[in-house]
Amino acid sequence: MASIDARSIERTAYRSRWDDGLFDMFVGLSLLWIGAAWLWFDAMAGVAGVFPAIFVGPFVAWRTRFIEERSGYVRFSAERRRWERRNLAVFVLVGTLTFIAGILLFVARDGGSGVSDIIDDVAPGLIAFILAAMVGIVAVASMVPRLFAYTLVLMIGGAIAAAYDANPGAPLLVAGAIVTLVGAWLVWRFVGRHPRPAGGSAQLPV
Repeated sequence: MASIDARSIERTAYRSRWDDGLFDMFVGLSLLWIGAAWLWFDAMAGVAGVFPAIFVGPFVAWRTRFIEERSGYVRFSAERRRWERRNLAVFVLVGTLTFIAGILLFVARDGGSGVSDIIDDVAPGLIAFILAAMVGIVAVASMVPRLFAYTLVLMIGGAIAAAYDANPGAPLLVAGAIVTLVGAWLVWRFVGRHPRPAGGSAQLPV
């Protein structure tokens, strides 16, 4: 009788949590909103990122119900849950520090310090670089290939914006459109593969 690799099964089940496309939709729409704020709503540009952050909690709760109703509930091992909590803590910490670093760079630029010229050169792409770093952290934690692709798209967009002194919102709009379209296709595919059952969802311990 062949042996069963429980850890391999758990890793596969964990990666499948990202197949619904809802995370992609949330990130894509957030990028579109932040990019639009920088391009057309100057007064809101500095706080545009606050609004997606407010909806993280409700989004996670709604996404959980959405997935469980269609594909069941997987209870991961205690080790996996600890690993996930640790990664979440690292993401929040690094994301906060990255955001603060970005604000400090803008302040340093306005303050006329010795690094102001360098900061001026990268300023148009700075927001894209910051968001790329945050998406990159999630990509490393989840090991989902397309998240690395999103990180690369943001990095390239930021580099182009910096090179051509474009509005900081331009690369975010482009990246947001790409991520949203991919997310919409994944959601459509997920719903097609996992129609909502009439009898509720099952709990599948892993």
